[in-house]
Amino acid sequence: MAFLFDVYSHKEAEQRIKMIMKDLSSSRSPSQIKKERHWQHIDEIISIARANLKKEKIADFLFMNVDDHRFATNEIVARYRAERLKCNTLIEVGCGIGAQTIAFAKTCKQVIAIEKDERKISYAKENCKKQKNIAFIHGDALKVVSEIKSADIVFCDPERKPEEKERSFSTIQPSITLLLEKFGGLTKNFCIELPPQMQSIPIEGELEYLSVDNKLNRLNLYTGSLARYKKNALLLPEKKRLELIDNVLPEAKNVEKYIFEINPAIKKAGLIDSLKIKDVKKVLVADNTYVTGNQFMKSSFFVHAYEFLCECASEKDLIEHLKKLDAGKVILRGKIPEDQYWKRRTTIEKQLSGSKTFTVFVGNTFLVCIQRKLFE
Repeated sequence: MAFLFDVYSHKEAEQRIKMIMKDLSSSRSPSQIKKERHWQHIDEIISIARANLKKEKIADFLFMNVDDHRFATNEIVARYRAERLKCNTLIEVGCGIGAQTIAFAKTCKQVIAIEKDERKISYAKENCKKQKNIAFIHGDALKVVSEIKSADIVFCDPERKPEEKERSFSTIQPSITLLLEKFGGLTKNFCIELPPQMQSIPIEGELEYLSVDNKLNRLNLYTGSLARYKKNALLLPEKKRLELIDNVLPEAKNVEKYIFEINPAIKKAGLIDSLKIKDVKKVLVADNTYVTGNQFMKSSFFVHAYEFLCECASEKDLIEHLKKLDAGKVILRGKIPEDQYWKRRTTIEKQLSGSKTFTVFVGNTFLVCIQRKLFE
């Protein structure tokens, strides 16, 4: 099978991709572009152009298609990880199109990047052309390990099946158990990226749950001397870390004046009790755990803050209270199926004519709140 760089040079491919980016930015559809530009690999060029127009993960131009972009490592995570794994020789198993590889090359003296997908490694080589300290190996990592003489750290971002509803340790590839066995003769220092939704992890080490801009992003498993902390949550880009401690937050039967939504990495890591914050309690609101207290407080570990106004027993009661509050719009939180959200919200808002927006937590009852700013 011929790939993009079997036909075009780096410069030629980049020029064509940037032309398509301009076409797409001027609202021309892919079908229109294909009728006018009869280029080889036009579908792949369009896909790469579309991926590079999405700037939420990676700011610089990279050879990557839409599927590559979906699984690409966020630049903030890539930089943080490269700093933490700084060493002489690092092996990257599953380098993909090289987004993380570029970051590793800036902090490590030598990077050995392994990738079994021929198209991806061809993109990685082009993306990493400016870095002179990267050696690429095309092949199955478990079979090419004998070609490597020494290493300080092994990093692996294993493949996950996109269609899997529940992430399982046994289905990711390469097998982490075999990876540790095969590369264990080189080093005991591993960093394995895992899906943060994974429930059971049968390997001892540090578990680091990452959030980026208050959204759950990654789970890193560290072994050997890399394991510096207990289970923890790290908030990026702030680099604010919450580590597991022996603490139990008291539980509130009812919400107090303020409700605070906790960063999802902290919740996923099971570290709510490690929030050693004075005068707050855990509370269950619409089947989710929040923190509540009578004093307004700001914390990097909170995502949103709400001032509790009233509780309504029925939707009819809710509408009456919202009218008195001059409500015009509502944001619903809680036990609402995704496919019913807008229908439910529209039904409520049609009965309102005010100018204010309120948050309503929907459970067995309705909690009416107004959102308060945590950060200016």
